[in-house]
Amino acid sequence: MRKLFFALFLTLLAATAVAMRDARPFPRAAGRSVQFEGAVQVQGAPAAEIYARANHWARQFFVSSRRVVRSSGGQKDAMLLRATYSEPYGHGAVASFIWFHFTLSIRAEKGVCRWSITRITVSTVDTPEQPIEDALSPSGFGVGDQKAPFEAFRRYLLGMTGQMANALQERRRPLHGR
Repeated sequence: MRKLFFALFLTLLAATAVAMRDARPFPRAAGRSVQFEGAVQVQGAPAAEIYARANHWARQFFVSSRRVVRSSGGQKDAMLLRATYSEPYGHGAVASFIWFHFTLSIRAEKGVCRWSITRITVSTVDTPEQPIEDALSPSGFGVGDQKAPFEAFRRYLLGMTGQMANALQERRRPLHGR
C-alpha cells in the first residue's frame, strides 16, 4: 500500500509540474531524493533587486523566526532557508502532528531567480527525522494510509512557490538603492 501511495504521490507531483512549469515546483529524480526546483523570470531586474524582493518575501512568508533559519551560504545574492511545516494526522485519541522539514535555496541572477527545495525530511512525536523517501517506503515510520498530510505539504509547497513568484514579479519601486 505504501508503494502505491508513494507512486501516486510522485505521479501527482509530476502532473502538477506539467500544468505549472512557470515557477511551480516539480519533482526531479536525483538518486533517491525528492526535490523540487524552478526559476522565476523577472525581466530587466538586476540580481541585487531580485535578491531584495526574495528577501522581502521570505521575511513576510516565514514570519516565525523559530520556523526558519536564514543563511547566505557565503554567496552574494543567495539565501538558504531551513523551514518546517506541520500538519495534523491520525484520528481520535491517536491524532498527532507530522513535521516536514526542508531547505529552500534562492539564488538571484540578472533577470531570473532560481530556487530549489531539497533535504525534505519528516518526523512525528514518536519518530526521529528521516528523509521523506524513507518515510514513504514500506519500512517507513508508519504513516501508512495517512496520505492527507503529504498532500497538504504538496499544496503548501505549490502555494509557497506561487506566492514567491508573484512577489518577485510585482512591478514596484526598487526596495533599495543598490
